Amino acid sequence: MLSNGFGWFIDIQHESHAEDTFFCHLLQDWPVPNGVLIWSVLYNLRTMNRKIQVHYDRLQAGKESLFRQLQPCSEDQLRWKPTGNQWSVLQVLDHLHFAESGSLNYCKKKLLAGDQMPGASLFNSVRMEVYDIILYSRIKIKAPAVVISPSNERNLEEMKSLFDQTSDDLKAFLDEYPDEFLNKGIYKHPMAGRITLPAMVKFFNAHLIHHRHQINRLLHQQA
Repeated sequence: MLSNGFGWFIDIQHESHAEDTFFCHLLQDWPVPNGVLIWSVLYNLRTMNRKIQVHYDRLQAGKESLFRQLQPCSEDQLRWKPTGNQWSVLQVLDHLHFAESGSLNYCKKKLLAGDQMPGASLFNSVRMEVYDIILYSRIKIKAPAVVISPSNERNLEEMKSLFDQTSDDLKAFLDEYPDEFLNKGIYKHPMAGRITLPAMVKFFNAHLIHHRHQINRLLHQQA
């Protein structure tokens, strides 16, 4: 293996990717064998698979839209609860953050199994699709038994900071996720069972939309 201060190297096919061709031209005067590209240069350009990217982009747009909607609301509006056992807007936000960050931590642990991760069955995939459709609708559904009571202590600014941090962590994980594991059932949904990573991010979208309906109802009740 050659060493010129950059570290790792990887064999490539020149015709495989446009960006690889660009870097081959860029580095053509370097004293390296034909067909070898410096991996450390491309490493920082790695991005998530397109199957995941579309769902991640929608998720981010949904979060940004939600916080823009809530920005003019008063602290009392955000903490208001219809009854003692129903959630406030801030509690809904806390639940959304907990669900996403907890799911991400779960996936990080499961990824350590590598190729030993189980596959995602067609039956589970179909169940997840049906569940997503229900979440997209305005149908009220009972939360799974695993859901804990969320906090009503943090303010909107604190929740925004937590959302931003989790979004950054999720993006970093998705950017590094190996394409060969895209069909693995890395995530275990409480209702659908083991599903793939793209299906999980798609579920995050449906989950956000479902609870945005709930937030809109809470705000409408106070109007």
